[in-house]
Amino acid sequence: MKRLVMLVALVGCKNAEEAAPAPAPAPAPAPTPVEKAPPAKACLIKVSIDHDKVAFDNGSGVKGTTTTDAMDFSGLTAGLVCPATVVASDDTSYQVVIRAMDRLGTVGIVDVGLGDGKPHKSMAPPIGPATDGGLRQVPVIALAKDTVFLSGKEIAKTTDSGLAVAITKALPAHPTDPTVILQADQSLPYSIIRDAIAGATTAGYDNVLFAVKNK
Repeated sequence: MKRLVMLVALVGCKNAEEAAPAPAPAPAPAPTPVEKAPPAKACLIKVSIDHDKVAFDNGSGVKGTTTTDAMDFSGLTAGLVCPATVVASDDTSYQVVIRAMDRLGTVGIVDVGLGDGKPHKSMAPPIGPATDGGLRQVPVIALAKDTVFLSGKEIAKTTDSGLAVAITKALPAHPTDPTVILQADQSLPYSIIRDAIAGATTAGYDNVLFAVKNK
């Protein structure tokens, strides 16, 4: 009789275990939020010419100084190769500005803007005999010491206060090819070069190629 009671008790425990509800599933872990990378800063090298001193800064910690005689931009090769913009004091000669653009090209910086602290859509380094063969039909703005010519026709004086406006009016409007060649006497000051570029870009010519008129 005693054994029968024990057997019934064991069977009752087993039935109770089978009837017990299953434990609730553990909650799924919350997804780890993905941090978005900050937007990359625009890469731009700034070159400032002030009389015989030249400063450069790529905006990412690579900066330095050189002279107008040395024009040593080798330090910029330690950073990203970015577009560059060159600004200068008003009395800086065109020859010095062109030399800066040339030297930037030797360290691989060939997209160079000039004049307003911002890179233009496309502003190439100075052209030479090997690169000007396909530019015969491009308008040429020639700045002599006293006179400004457009494709051989006099349009203004370099001392005119409205030089930029005169160039804008003289250039054909709405060009299909926004390329123009700017040829200037190497002794002309940067202020005149800047006005000529402003006139060309206002007329829609934002691809400016540079040349130097030695005489």
